[in-house]
Amino acid sequence: MGPSFPLSVSSLGLYIALTDGRGKIPIRVRIIDADESRLPVVEGEYEFEFNDPRMIAEICMNMQGLTFPEPGEYRCQVFAGKEFLIERRIIAVQVTQNPDAEGGDKGEEGTDQ
Repeated sequence: MGPSFPLSVSSLGLYIALTDGRGKIPIRVRIIDADESRLPVVEGEYEFEFNDPRMIAEICMNMQGLTFPEPGEYRCQVFAGKEFLIERRIIAVQVTQNPDAEGGDKGEEGTDQ
């Protein structure tokens, strides 16, 4: 959520748990608009080594420098090599702040009683 667009987000943390991998696997994550009509908001590739296919790889990523061009639906997609694994929706919403909801009477702020 943001007050205006394009919306810049300094960083976004992602947690991914994977299993049934064998050897070194390139993991690619991207955030795209729902229609895929623009370049990805962000895209990164990481390599993870599976020592055993039964292990659960818990991967934490910090994606930086995101800019959502406009409000709407985006998708976070995860690939292992060229194989699509999963996606989750991200909804970017423009919020407007009601000036009356900010704290009532501001005339008494900072006064001693």
